[in-house]
Amino acid sequence: MKSMKSSYRCCRLLILTFCIAILPQTISWDLGRKLSVLNNIAPAASAQQDQDEAQQRALLLAYRREKFEKWRDSFLTYSIPFPPEALASYNWRKELASAFEAMPQMRETRIAGPYLAGVYIADALVLPEKTTVVGDLFIIANHLVFEGPNPGIGAEAGDVNIFPIKSDNVRRIKIDPTSDSPEEQTDGVNEYLRWVFRKDSSLPTERDLPSGIDLPKNARNIRVIRNYVYFQQ
Repeated sequence: MKSMKSSYRCCRLLILTFCIAILPQTISWDLGRKLSVLNNIAPAASAQQDQDEAQQRALLLAYRREKFEKWRDSFLTYSIPFPPEALASYNWRKELASAFEAMPQMRETRIAGPYLAGVYIADALVLPEKTTVVGDLFIIANHLVFEGPNPGIGAEAGDVNIFPIKSDNVRRIKIDPTSDSPEEQTDGVNEYLRWVFRKDSSLPTERDLPSGIDLPKNARNIRVIRNYVYFQQ
């Protein structure tokens, strides 16, 4: 009887020892299986995300191209040497750089009024501090120059498309109440732009900022030229 009990205990001990021995392998195998599943899921999820983003970009590009198609006749009227859909590209500045350089309109400075509609092409387009869009609008300009420190473009109607090519916006504030001619305004804009962006002219004559002109704290590249103070933010 004692021999049977002893044998029984030995069997239980052997079984327990075997279970303890294979337990780490079982855990390791199960963990490895789960990690393998996760490793397979991660690339699949990443690939799906990339595919979704590419599809969204393609849909957005198609929407932009369709949106710009209605401007084809206007582009022909203004002798713009590329179709409007070309501006739908995410790399439009680089892709159309040579076309912009060849356009005579891109060497002009234009002064616009408070109401905007139609096509505006310019090297520098000067806009009032507050403007209102009253119809479909398409602006292509190297530089936008706004009158006043707090510009705004409000849209009452129309499809608004603004493509600034080269620079941050420039602000200017009139400091002389005497009315000046458009030629003088244009000369001042060009002098400032040549100094700040093109670096092909000497520093404009430095003048003290008149009292009563309160510029934003983050104003930079401040220069008084003729009847205006110019700056960037």
